[in-house]
Amino acid sequence: MTFSASRLTCYALISAMESDLRRMVEVHWPELPLADLPVEVVDAAQVRRTKDRLPTARSVGALLPHTDFADAFEIIAARRSSLSNTTRDALDALAKGFTRIVAIRNQVAHTKPMQLDDGAFLADQAAAVVLSDREQWPTLAETMRRIDDNPAYVLGLTPLWRADEVAGTPFHNLPIPEFDETGFFGRREELKKLKRLIKGNYAIVSVLGTGGIGKTALTVQAAYDLLDDPDGTFEAIVWVTAKSAVITGTEVVAITDAIKDSLGLFSQAAEVLGGLPAEQPIGELRGYLETFKVLLILDNLETVLDPVLREFLADIPLGSKVILTSRISLGMLDNPISLGPLSEDEAVNLLYALCRARGVTQLRDLRREEVAKYAAALVGHPSYIRWFVAGLQAGRRPEDLLGDNGLILEYCMSNVYDYLDEEQQEVLSTFQVLPGAKNMAELAYLNDLSGEDTERVLLALLTTNFVAMSSHSRSGSLDSAYFLSDFAKEYLDRWHPVPRPRRAGMLQRSQDLRDQGAQFSVEMVATPYNSDTITIRGVEDAHVARILKRASASEVYEDALGFCREAQKLAPHYFETYRVEGDIRARMLDDTGALEAYERALPLSELASTPFHFGSYLLSEGIDVQRALILLQEAARRDPTSPNIAAQISWAQYLLREWELAFGAAKRVLDLQRSTTAEQFPAVVMALRAACQKIEEDLLREQNGSALEIAEEALELCETLPEELLSGESSDLLLWMRTLVGDVTPRLSGYYAVSASKFVERLSRLTSSLGVEARQVGRVARLVRDKGFGFIAGTPEDYFLHVYELLDSDVWDSLNDGELCCFELKQVDSRWRAGQVRVLRL
Repeated sequence: MTFSASRLTCYALISAMESDLRRMVEVHWPELPLADLPVEVVDAAQVRRTKDRLPTARSVGALLPHTDFADAFEIIAARRSSLSNTTRDALDALAKGFTRIVAIRNQVAHTKPMQLDDGAFLADQAAAVVLSDREQWPTLAETMRRIDDNPAYVLGLTPLWRADEVAGTPFHNLPIPEFDETGFFGRREELKKLKRLIKGNYAIVSVLGTGGIGKTALTVQAAYDLLDDPDGTFEAIVWVTAKSAVITGTEVVAITDAIKDSLGLFSQAAEVLGGLPAEQPIGELRGYLETFKVLLILDNLETVLDPVLREFLADIPLGSKVILTSRISLGMLDNPISLGPLSEDEAVNLLYALCRARGVTQLRDLRREEVAKYAAALVGHPSYIRWFVAGLQAGRRPEDLLGDNGLILEYCMSNVYDYLDEEQQEVLSTFQVLPGAKNMAELAYLNDLSGEDTERVLLALLTTNFVAMSSHSRSGSLDSAYFLSDFAKEYLDRWHPVPRPRRAGMLQRSQDLRDQGAQFSVEMVATPYNSDTITIRGVEDAHVARILKRASASEVYEDALGFCREAQKLAPHYFETYRVEGDIRARMLDDTGALEAYERALPLSELASTPFHFGSYLLSEGIDVQRALILLQEAARRDPTSPNIAAQISWAQYLLREWELAFGAAKRVLDLQRSTTAEQFPAVVMALRAACQKIEEDLLREQNGSALEIAEEALELCETLPEELLSGESSDLLLWMRTLVGDVTPRLSGYYAVSASKFVERLSRLTSSLGVEARQVGRVARLVRDKGFGFIAGTPEDYFLHVYELLDSDVWDSLNDGELCCFELKQVDSRWRAGQVRVLRL
């Protein structure tokens, strides 16, 4: 999904407004009852919480993060009388543009076309609000400062507002319009005709014209209009492009990784509708078109005109429609709208609009008739007009740009290229040597740039139209990528071939990056849930992963956090940059910072490792065991065969006193094929701990049946395990289990008495085979901590206990009377004393 700088700037300003409005509610009305809020505001926010798998909010503080700009403003407006005069003035300034701000927010959130002066309007509104009351709008003031200081700041943002907030809007994957800077220009009659044909009885409508003439722009605008049409009948609008080449005045330049045939086209469309790759794409796509009313848009179709495509289009199911954009007509199958050059007025208006949007002043003082001459020289071609403005932006005179009767496109690009500095030109050469989209981190590594320098270079290349930006989802998080525009690639390859030494060096750095990615991939497979394992989404993350490794290894916390900040600048939507920060802040005992970092990582990832690390942190610190369990269960849903996750779930359930569930989770660790001996040892201990707790609790409640049932299950498990897994604490827990059941057996009768006796007999055989029959179970009594000794209560006498006999002497300072332990008897000077003592802390 492509985002323009103007759209991202609007997003930054509105997000800042939302943040300050929410904070204002929290500061001024922290105890505001939900019942005092508008019902529609509360209901909408509760629905959003439900979609995020959160419980119903009980307080305004819990509800606020799920309100939007209009909701928060409505809450405050109803209580403005209690605010200061300056705050009321700021709200009044905001109220004047309220309706349009909401409209702009919806355009950004739902990837709809924007208007020419949306950005300027928002900037004016923001300035008026901050001027009236800066104190109440800190986030907005800071955002405006950051944009003024560094306009490239917005490139690290991706709109994260919900795309499903408008009820009844059809499902779609439409691209963000390329005409964000200017709004949709001209073609009003063609637009009306296209929408009329789509709504009519025609199954197929085509938009025809030469390359760059505006076919895609017209179709995108029509599709977005249909999304908002209250009389619309489509349940889904699906966009697929088959663009594979650019036409220049002299040659056709191929685009790598393009769809090569109609089967690829059908596969992509079926995957958009179904969410998964299709095994039989043609049949599945036809099935979707039969079941639902789908508007299927096939862009740049001329590259895949084959008999299979024609056969498919000859029989479109009733209710679904197809729009084609192509340079070649399909003949009898389509109802064409042919696009020619823009009219004189349209071309002049586009020239003016682009100049205003990009701050180009050369044409500002010219009469319209003079500007019309430039528009005529550009033959009314939208692509040529855009590149002409880029040349003006680079500082060239209009007459110089038009002085050559050759290809205007090449001349404009040449002048723009000369405007670029050495770093920017070298980054362009990276795209030439290594075709395809690159994210910011890759470009930083390949060109040995910092994150800040990379942002600056990319902003310049985006502004001059050499490079385009897109965003796509990887492992649940969005990642922005940059690629050469079609015309730029043709120009650079012809006029600025990369020197051989530069090409060789770039290829070597690219190979180094792939090698690093392979190393991280091996580590991910071997130890996917170790805290120092960095999970990468692809080789593109290798450079950032290296930085995060340095952060994890650093013992200087400020340096470690600095590495995290650099990683976050290079990959602002990469979950591991925040997860590693959370780990570091946890080591710093900064719980607030750790929680904030983990919370930022969580929504960016669909992988199991992210909720696992967050849940493990909450568990180990005892911050919120219940939420830790929820996170770990989410991790288990994502990776159901992980013994690491099952073990942590078992520990969480144990702490929550859910003994049977803890036993089951520990048993699952042992059942999983992926579990190693090192993972199985603690799992056996956890299973026996949980079983002993359940047995003891049930016997105290005289629930003898359930106590014997869990005891039998634990014994059956142990009888199937290798003896080496039953050593140490596990064997001592078996002795305690035998004691629990054995002590109660004389008080039982009937079936329970027989079952208990058989259980004790079987368990005794097992402990005998383990060689631990000589060990006993007792409880600590009469500790003399400062002298380092105490006693273990026994029959008929107590046994002397010295601190040196503890298998783990570190527990001495926290040992208390009554604690359970297992020990051996040793005779010293004709007296029995306890040796090899293990404290059993259940």
